[in-house]
Parts: sequence; C-alpha cells; structure tokens
Amino acid sequence: MSVIGLAPPPGPRGLDVLRFFGGGSFAATLGYFEEVARRYGPIASFRIFGRRLHLVTGPELVREVLVAQQHRFARANGAAVLRDLLGHSVLTVDEPRHREQRRMLQPAFHVQRIAGYGTTMLDETYRTIANWRDGDEIDINAQMTRLALAIVGRALFGADVRDNADSLEASLAHAMRTVSWLGPILETVPPWVNRLRLRLPLPANARLARARQEMAAIIARLIAVRRANGAGGDDLLAMLLDARDAGGAPLDAQSVADELVTLLLAGHETTANALAWAWYLLARHPEIEARLRDEAVAASGARGRISVDDLPRLRFAAHVFAEALRLYPPASAFGRRALEACTLGGFAIGRGDGIMLSPYVSHRNPAVFADPQTFAPDRWTKFAPPPLSYFPFGGGARMCIGEGFARMEGTLVLSAVAARFALRATTAEPIGIAAHATLRPARPIVLRPKPRP
Repeated sequence: MSVIGLAPPPGPRGLDVLRFFGGGSFAATLGYFEEVARRYGPIASFRIFGRRLHLVTGPELVREVLVAQQHRFARANGAAVLRDLLGHSVLTVDEPRHREQRRMLQPAFHVQRIAGYGTTMLDETYRTIANWRDGDEIDINAQMTRLALAIVGRALFGADVRDNADSLEASLAHAMRTVSWLGPILETVPPWVNRLRLRLPLPANARLARARQEMAAIIARLIAVRRANGAGGDDLLAMLLDARDAGGAPLDAQSVADELVTLLLAGHETTANALAWAWYLLARHPEIEARLRDEAVAASGARGRISVDDLPRLRFAAHVFAEALRLYPPASAFGRRALEACTLGGFAIGRGDGIMLSPYVSHRNPAVFADPQTFAPDRWTKFAPPPLSYFPFGGGARMCIGEGFARMEGTLVLSAVAARFALRATTAEPIGIAAHATLRPARPIVLRPKPRP
C-alpha cells in the first residue's frame, strides 16, 4: 500500500506530548487521550523520544487496525513485558502461533461449555457473601478479586485455589505494577531498547522473574495433582493435558504452564475489576441498584437463589455490567505496532510506528454514546453501537477468548449479590484510577452491605 505523498495524522507537538505520561498518574494519561481525541479527531499522532505514536479512537479506524488490516499490525513493544511474566501464551504471541494456540483453547470457551460454568460461579458467589454482615465495611475490589480467582480456579482448572489466593494475589499485584509503568515506556522507544533491557540486571526484570517463578510453582502443584489423579475431567487443565498441536504432538509442560498462568491472570483480574467498578457505580445510583435488586428477586422467586436457568430473565443485570464495562473497561488502552507502511483514514503510518487504542476514550465518544459520562444501563435496551465503537474485550482475531465467560460471570454475580444485599458507599469522595496495567481503582472501594428484608 503506497503512502508516498501522504502526511502523518495531525496532533500535539513539543512539550505537550510529555503529558502522555500524565506525571505518573494513569488517570491523567487517559484524560490527555480524551483531550487529544476531542482536539484532533479519530486519529492523531505525536512523537516521543523520536518514535511516532498514533492515537486511534474512531470506530472505523479501530476496525481497520483490529480487523480489516490486522495483518499489518503486531502486538505492541510494551507487550514484551507481559511475555516476561506470562511466557509464550495465547495472550502474548503473534501470528501464526497465536492462531494455533487459540484453536486449542477455543473448545473450553464454547457457549455450551461456558453455560456449565455458571453453577460454579454462583456457588462461589454465595460462598463469598455468606460471610457478609450488616454494617460491615468491605473492600469490594478485594472481595471481587478473591471471588473471581476462586471461580476461575474451579471452572477452568477444577481446583480450589483459595488456599493459594494470598500468595497468588501478591505475586500478580507486584508483577502487574511493574508491567504498568514499564510497558508504556517501552511503547515510546525502539524495539532494541527492550532487547537491551533484557540483558541488564535491572530490578524490574528481577521482580517479573520472581513473580513468574512464584506463580509457576503454584501452577505446577495443580498440574501435579491432576496428573496424579489421571488427566480426565472436563475443565481447561484436562483439555490442555490432552491437547495436540497441528503435528499431533502433546503440549510440553512449559506450554501448559504458560497458558494456565495467563488464563489465571486474565480470567480473574479483568472481571474482578469490572465487577468492582459496577458496585462503585451502583452504590452511587441507588435507583439503578433498586431495579437490579427487583429483577434478581423476581427471577429467583421462591427459591431465593439465582440459578443459571435465570439468565434470560436477567437482562437488566447484563445491561448494568455492559455499562460498567463501557465506563471502566479493564483494558483501558492497548497498542499495536505497524509491521509495514500503510494508511489509516488517508494518513501515512510508517513501518514500526506505534498505534494506541483506548476503549476508555472510544467508549466516551459523544458521536456514538449519548451523554457518555453518565452511568445509564438503559442505553443498552435497544442500542446497538457501531462495530468497534464499543470493544471492552478487544476485537478481530485477538478478541478476548473469555468474553462469554466474563459476561455470564458479571451478570450472575451482580444478580446473586443484589438479591441478598444492598451495598452502600461509605464516602462520597471519588475513588480515582490507579496506575496499573488494568483499570483498577486508586484506593479501596469500601462499601457497607445491608441484608435485604
């Protein structure tokens, strides 16, 4: 594709682009992205440390990057940090290896199999809220994190990981803090800087290696127990142990471990954050929370307990979760790297240029979403957004393989909790956004549960 004679997209110049780093505040970085999108439109570009980056927020252009021209783009330079932590898994590898690994994992996320995980999701939810008492002050992010970890442990690995929850969370949190600041830096420099980084005895490298070793040890114990009991089972671990690559060979132990670590991280971190933000929003909109409760109570009926069969009747809960994902998408920004020169929106994209995509910014586009800053679950009743204007799970060949799992989990957890408890805020102060690889609150979301009469 010829780009001769075409100019790069317009955008900020000079010292203005230092705001890309937000002074260490990720919320400020996202605010800067919003401002750039308002000033320059669906695509804008700027240089940082000599490397050109393009912020792409228009839905048609996002589709070009993730779908129509996806073969021209690879994972961003900053993704190399995730590879240090997660190994060569479906989340970190490029084509054609990504396609093959996704093919092996896909059966575990078939719609019928996902439906079978629903009972586990509800069992773990009721197990969690059984310990809540009237007047307690609970850190809802911590509660949702432990719940999501328990769900993914049982549903995907057939194991109760609660005993390992503290060590797993500590390892993951420590590592993700490193990913959160190192990834954006690597996104602004040439690839050779990362290759040099890997050869240096840097504290960041040591932290990632230590977290990977700690998580690998826990995963190894789960694999050892399963192997000792025979492969069998109907979960992802059993499927991976039985999986064969295109040549008919089984996966080696390292490949199995890499996929398990990745799914353990992705399967609980993102959903837990989305649920925490949902409760944050609901606690500040009691009229919406009351409608969620009424729907859940009506669906559960005399049983007093939500079941998987109730899902078709939990439409408002699904809309609440979708709206929370719109306002606080777990992957608020991610990148791609141009493998060759091409064009986007009539502008020139150079080989090696970085592409920044931000669901957080795109989801606040007033041309697509009416009153975009408002928490309004009813917008989803009849609204079908244009393709790739709403993409909390990404898009194209790399779309999150666990989307169906996450949506069902969000709907069931919100409904099960709302039928039993009202959650009220303990402060009116804004929570803020943390500098983290996923969109986490800057401080604990402390809520007070009140049992339903």
